[in-house]
Amino acid sequence: MDADTATLPRRYGRYQIEMELGRGAMGVVYKAHDPQIDRRVALKVLRRRRTSSERHRQRLLKEAHAIGRLSHPNIVTVFDVGQDHGTVFLAEEYVEGHTLHRQLTDGPLAPATVISLGIQLAQALAYAHNEGIVHRDIKSHNIICQPDGRVKLTDFGIARIEDAHVSEETRPGQIMGTPAFMAPELLSGATADARSDLFSLGVVLYEAATGERPFRGDSVPAIFAAIRETEPPPPHEVNTRMLPQLSEAIMTCLAKQPQDRHQSGDALVAVLRTCLTVLYTGHTGITAPPQHKPRHWLVVLALLSLGLIVGMASWAVMRHKGVLSAVSREIFSKEATVVETAVGIRSEPPGALVIINGQPKGRTPLTLHLIADDYRLRLEATGYYTYDALLTVDGTRTQPVKVILKPLIF
Repeated sequence: MDADTATLPRRYGRYQIEMELGRGAMGVVYKAHDPQIDRRVALKVLRRRRTSSERHRQRLLKEAHAIGRLSHPNIVTVFDVGQDHGTVFLAEEYVEGHTLHRQLTDGPLAPATVISLGIQLAQALAYAHNEGIVHRDIKSHNIICQPDGRVKLTDFGIARIEDAHVSEETRPGQIMGTPAFMAPELLSGATADARSDLFSLGVVLYEAATGERPFRGDSVPAIFAAIRETEPPPPHEVNTRMLPQLSEAIMTCLAKQPQDRHQSGDALVAVLRTCLTVLYTGHTGITAPPQHKPRHWLVVLALLSLGLIVGMASWAVMRHKGVLSAVSREIFSKEATVVETAVGIRSEPPGALVIINGQPKGRTPLTLHLIADDYRLRLEATGYYTYDALLTVDGTRTQPVKVILKPLIF
């Protein structure tokens, strides 16, 4: 019997074990209780064969402390790390929901859901990569779908810890990861980087869009050969509901050469947001700011000219009196100033980024002073669909704008 399953320990450190949630090649996951602050945690315990020496355990503890600094809404938080029963454990945030792997047993997801999934995970990877952490094991089993539509990327801890082990403790060129999700360069023993994580994310998004994995085989060598040599059909050819633009974004993730992929999570997020705009507006690409109406500028120029004429006439009349009266300055000011309208923009939820004609202006609630014209208004918030609409400012009164953002839900 596996030493990890011979008996169910009552506790690891201060954490009281309640039940086993699952197991894999790296370790066992338990639902546990932290009596110090009375909360549930997911306790991940590395298998004993992964912690062969005290020196190795200390290195794992050091790496786990580094991972504990990660804090992102789409990454499961690591609360604590310790050692007991001859192994290392991590106490993580306990998340209600189920894995994306289980979700996909019902078939491919809707296009909007695939885009939402991609945006959230790409944002999580961009954050982690900026912190110097590479996941190394992005797959549908390590993504938790919550009831409110948010997703959480998990197993950051064990993947990164094992990465430290690979770099110093194992033979050069040893291959680690889940075969069907691995980037081609890793099959030759190259070091994992941000682009290899994005390749794995591309495999996840392909499976979410089509219900099928892009690289398949009856054995690990056959899967590796498919990853190196085959080009899967674009997702929109497998599932006609998918947008060609979304299909292209996924296929870019799956490029054989790292330099041909999206170079960062942020770059992928930008592409997927454009796909979302295409999905809901029918516009291809990024919508250009609306052109100003010629008649509007004619009116403005006419006002400026009138103000100049009135001002010069007033100055001429007053010149012989040796004084430029306050009245004439007021007339000049009133005639030459372009009228601005206060536009109050609120959103539900608050805190959405407000973008006017492609320029970020701040976060809601926000009051902007705009001259009468048409503007392209965008509101962006993590976990919600982007709001994109034409805003007409008529210049006659204060214009309140309230936008209720639509949450990204499965």
